[in-house]
Order: sequence, then C-alpha cells, then structure tokens
Amino acid sequence: MSASPGWRQGDLPHPPPFSLANLARVLGPGGLLLGLSIGAADWLLGPAVALTHGPALLWLATASILLQALVNTEMARYTLATGESIFAGFMRTWPGPRFWGWVYAVMLLGQVAWPGWALGAGSALATLLLGHAPRSDEWALVRGLGYLVLAGSVTVVLLGRRVERHLVRGQLATTAWALAFLLVAAVALVPGAVWRRTALGFLGPLAAPVPPPPAADWTLLAALAGYAGAGGLLNATFTQWLRDKGFGMAGMVPPAPLTLGWQTLPLGDQGLLVAPGEDNAAKLRRWWPYVRADLWGLFVAGSLLGMGLCVALALAAVPAGADLTGPGAGAALARGVTERHGLGWGVATLLTGFVILAMAQVGLTWGVVRSATDILVSAARLTPGADPPAVGAIFHGTLGALTVTAALTMTLGDALTLVVVSANLAAAALALASVHTLWVTWRVLPRPVRSPLWGRVALLVAAGFFGWLVLAALGTPVRGTPAAWW
Repeated sequence: MSASPGWRQGDLPHPPPFSLANLARVLGPGGLLLGLSIGAADWLLGPAVALTHGPALLWLATASILLQALVNTEMARYTLATGESIFAGFMRTWPGPRFWGWVYAVMLLGQVAWPGWALGAGSALATLLLGHAPRSDEWALVRGLGYLVLAGSVTVVLLGRRVERHLVRGQLATTAWALAFLLVAAVALVPGAVWRRTALGFLGPLAAPVPPPPAADWTLLAALAGYAGAGGLLNATFTQWLRDKGFGMAGMVPPAPLTLGWQTLPLGDQGLLVAPGEDNAAKLRRWWPYVRADLWGLFVAGSLLGMGLCVALALAAVPAGADLTGPGAGAALARGVTERHGLGWGVATLLTGFVILAMAQVGLTWGVVRSATDILVSAARLTPGADPPAVGAIFHGTLGALTVTAALTMTLGDALTLVVVSANLAAAALALASVHTLWVTWRVLPRPVRSPLWGRVALLVAAGFFGWLVLAALGTPVRGTPAAWW
C-alpha cells in the first residue's frame, strides 16, 4: 500500500429496513448508468454489430453487462466498507495517490472526449431540419448542430446546482421514455422470427456454438462489450454515487461539499474503515439487497432490455450490411423505420434518438467532469504534506480540457466511429480497474468483509474478457476513413 493517510475505524451503521418505500428512496445510480448505456451501446453499437455480423455475436453484450454488474458489486463492497469511492481505494496503492489520481482522471476524461453522442444528436436533428438524411456535402450542418449539443452540455455543468436535480430527473425520465417507446415500437413492428434471432444472439454459446466470422471487425466487437451496460470507468463512478447517498460507512463520514459559483461538488473526504468483526459483516450483508436491486433490477435488466429492443428494431427495419457511418449515422435506425413503416413511426424514432443521444452527452459531460474533479481533489487530500487542492482551478481546468478536446475530436469522424474509439478506450480502462479492484479489496478490507471467492474470480474473468477484446481490436483498423466522407 502507499503512504497515504492511515485509517480510522468504526462500526458499520445499520441499513434502513428493506421495503419498497425505502428502496424507492435510495434507487438511482443504476438508473443513471442505464441511461448512459442506451445512449451509446444500445442506439448505435448494438444495431451496428447485428447488421454487420448478424445477431449471433450479441452474447458479447450479455457477457459484458453481467461482468460489469459483478465488477460494480465488488467496487461497491469497498465503498460500503470504507465510505470512500473505489477511486480513493486505487489511490491508496503503490505508487501513490498522485500517480493513480492522474491516471484515472485522464482515462475517464479520455473515454468521453470522443463526443459521438453530440454528433449523433446533431445528425438526428439535421435529418429533422432537412427532411432527409444528411449527405456528404452537409457535414457542416451536422457538426454545427453537434457543437450546439456539446455547448449545451457544458452549460449544464456550469449552471451546477441550479439544474442538477432537474438533470437527474430528466435523465431518468428520458430512460423511461426510451424504453417505453422502444418496447411499443418493437412489439408493433418486429416479427416473431426477428425476436427469435435476437434472443438466440444474446444467449450465444448457450444456444449454439458461435465461431467468430473470418473477417470480424474486432474494433466494433470490442466497442460493443466496452459500452454495453455503463462502459469503462463509468462503472467506478457508481461508487461515488453510493458514497454521496450515504451507503454503508459513507453514512458515518461527514460530507465535504464545496460550492463554486452555481456548482456544488459533493467531494469525498477520507473514509472510515469498518472494524473487523462478525457483527459488522452481518450488517454489511443487510446492505446488499439495496445494491443488488440497483445493479440487477435496474442496470442489468434495463441494459439487456434496451439493447435487445434496439437490435430487434434495427434487424426488422434496416437492411443487413447497411452503411451506418457518415453524416447520417445518428439517424440510420430512424431512416430504416421510415422506409419500412412510414413517416409517423420514423419521426417518432428520430425524435427519440435525438433525445437519447443529447441527454447521454449532457449526462456524460456533467458526471465525468465532476467525477474527475473528485478524483484529483481526493488525490491531493490523500497525499501526505500536499498543499490544499485548488478545487476551482481543478474543476474549471478539467471542464476546459474536456471541451477543447471534444471539439477537436468531433472533426475526426462520424458518430459511430467516435463512439467506437471511446468504447475501446473504455474496455481497456475497465480491464485495468477490475484487476485494481481485486488488489484493493484484498489488501484493504478486513477478512470478514473481503470479496468471496466468486467475487475474486469474477474480477479476473472481467479483466481477461475486456483485455482480450482490446488486444484483438489493436490489430484491426478503426471503422471508417474521414477522408471518404469529406
């Protein structure tokens, strides 16, 4: 372990009695992760894989979502037992807080610095304004609208507490609307044979042997796994939400919010390690129903449902092998629905796609800037002898760096290409975080509350799964060539 500040110990607080009313009060983090999943993997990547390789390889999404839920469970174990986010746990390992603080902050920002969501929303909005899918000579309009969405997301971050509650409610409402619309559209428009192919694809090897195609696009397949579910280090931000909601030992650690103008940051402080003992281990087990309900009831079930509905709708409406790149990438699904089922269904699908992608961009910008700031401030607080962190400079510097980088990368490709690059970076980050979580929970937590054998195995399997896909993708060119679209 590193030379970061030592631990204080205390007893784990009792959880509130498990009931539907108490469950409704604490649910939320899993729903926010689900909303981000629908904006990237479900709307863009799932249909792209199914139309490129057929639905047989969708089991990669199933495996990814289940493994992410298990990884999140082990990350949550650290937060319940210490009151800190898992990022703080990472920073307590060698070579120390400053090293790991910068590593994870840069990886988190780098994961979302490819704003395919904003560009996809711009593509959908351009289609609505033009009355047709944007052509190659209409890139300026698509990118201009994409920049407006990006600017809107930055404005939301700057407004902070004035819009924060509305943003969370809007994210959850958008997720509910998207799932409801997709369910209605899929039931009305998708034939039974397509449902069967889709279901068998998600089951994969459990249904029948699925050899990879000889010319597999591994960047696309790795991207599907990287962003199915929450994706990458967004999983680790789940523990920041658990900390802020007072789960486990976080309820014993005084909050350390900081107000910067209109922005209030719920920054983490040094945690309180649960004391060894069977009594605390028993109380920890009584916290798990809340975590499982959020992860498995909202996140896993919703992620699989959202992915399945988008894929089934795409298989039923878009011809196999259709080009999903270019300036119309964000409207490809709506274009297919329009051609097969008429303008009414097409416009409704297009509007839904715009809202999903735009809200994903807003949610990612808001969440990642705050999370990265939290990481860097925690790194300074955990470094012995370090000066008090300049939180304002860190926050605004982080937001500025992300904004400039995203504005530049938006010129490098279409919505699908940007999301593919982002998702591959996310898969690599999650492979590292899985191994790091295993190390932290094993070295820090008292024996009675450590990960069980199945938890340790799950972390190793997740690291191997995502690492294998990233290594396979390294030998495959990134989809698309920008020069072909300009």
